[in-house]
Amino acid sequence: MNGSRERSDFRNALAALLDNMEDETSDRGTNSYDRAAEPGVLEHVTRRLFLDGLLTELGWSLGVRGDMPEEARVRADTTLYIDYMGVHPDVRTPLLIVEAKAWDVPLINSRGPGRVVRRDVDLVILTIEHFKAGSAREDCPAALAWYDFVEQIAGYVRELRDRHGHDVPRVVLTSGQWMVIFVCPTKTFLSPAAVDDEQIIVLRKEDYLAESTTILDLLARRVLAGDSQSFVRPSQLRGYIEPDTLSAAFHAVHVKYEATGSSRFAPKPRILVYPVVVLQRTDNTLLMAIEDTEFPLDERQDSILDHLSEVSDAAEQLLRRCGEMLGLELQAAPLTQFPGFPVRPRRVEAATPDRVLVNDLPERNEWVMVTGSSRHYLRPAPAQECRFHAWSACNQVAQGCGANSIAFRVATSPRSFFTDNQPHHCAHQHVIDVRDDRCHIAAIDSRTCCQACHYSPICWSQSEMAALPCGT
Repeated sequence: MNGSRERSDFRNALAALLDNMEDETSDRGTNSYDRAAEPGVLEHVTRRLFLDGLLTELGWSLGVRGDMPEEARVRADTTLYIDYMGVHPDVRTPLLIVEAKAWDVPLINSRGPGRVVRRDVDLVILTIEHFKAGSAREDCPAALAWYDFVEQIAGYVRELRDRHGHDVPRVVLTSGQWMVIFVCPTKTFLSPAAVDDEQIIVLRKEDYLAESTTILDLLARRVLAGDSQSFVRPSQLRGYIEPDTLSAAFHAVHVKYEATGSSRFAPKPRILVYPVVVLQRTDNTLLMAIEDTEFPLDERQDSILDHLSEVSDAAEQLLRRCGEMLGLELQAAPLTQFPGFPVRPRRVEAATPDRVLVNDLPERNEWVMVTGSSRHYLRPAPAQECRFHAWSACNQVAQGCGANSIAFRVATSPRSFFTDNQPHHCAHQHVIDVRDDRCHIAAIDSRTCCQACHYSPICWSQSEMAALPCGT
């Protein structure tokens, strides 16, 4: 679906849900019978009249055969029941928890004299920090019910992580009249680090339409399940794949791009690289095996050879561990055999896209990049020598990209991790222009030399590569 059309459709559907809920709640107590003793809108009514419709509009399929089961059971010391739990349609890993409250349950408010917090999100953070510190429930800065809400959600997140090995990407706490979205729930509830307001979004009913794009981008099924595959540890593989259902294995890297440094200075790029093994089942489901081993690429690397060597060793070890879990001796298949990540379905016909080798993850500035038999998307050095790594040489032939050379690493547009005259840097305007619509790594670095990237044989035919000015 076209992005703007999708956003418009969702906003209109959300407006209709709100109008319907307004009609239902305003009608209560207005008929001729005495309704004085009738309670407010109960949780199950809120779910039936509003939340079921909201989740359906977000693309989730409710019911036992869908990908958003209700009253999902999580087995712990005692069985926990989650109101809604969105799961991956293929491997059934949890992607979204929705904890519902009755329509009239109030949004968080301060408790006790002198406790006034201006922003809702700040009070949510204070309550979570109070809970994580092990402080007494009766001393909670918010209404005691909210201590219980936090304890309940933290329990869900912890059980899924500790007992089942899953980090759920999103959690929502909502009464329908308000909504709290936890963007990184494992970090928010389980990490000893302080909680910040980028991890939590608090919306009131009157904010929903203005923030409908935010709701869609964070909670839509196509974001959390449709375009992303499940990460698993090697030790979990036998729960998802058997040796006779493995079709192929490919090296890949999970990349997270960060802009670091003080706000008083220009941000510096920092690229975190995690080795991944992508396993293709015979039914074409893709699983991504990963371990918590990161290899940063930042301003300290004048030469990237040590970085590439470390990633390569870790990638081979990961492939070997995956093979051991499956009882197989795995060999990474070449990139040409990778079928591509699933393409988001559209309502309108579109030209057949190229294979998707770099998959956008729901989290901003994060990707999975399949590299086939190579262990990194970067080569140790360009495939051929070239003078156009230097802006001055490009400028001599009237092809200097930009007004000046890039002397410092740039985290803003255009992103450039490598700087002028480094062998992985390209300063040639013509090359930058003609590769604009074919570069797989442009979102990470728009100035990396094509000859120094393992995707170059995919991006360019031999004749097209020969026509480039590289090496002239």
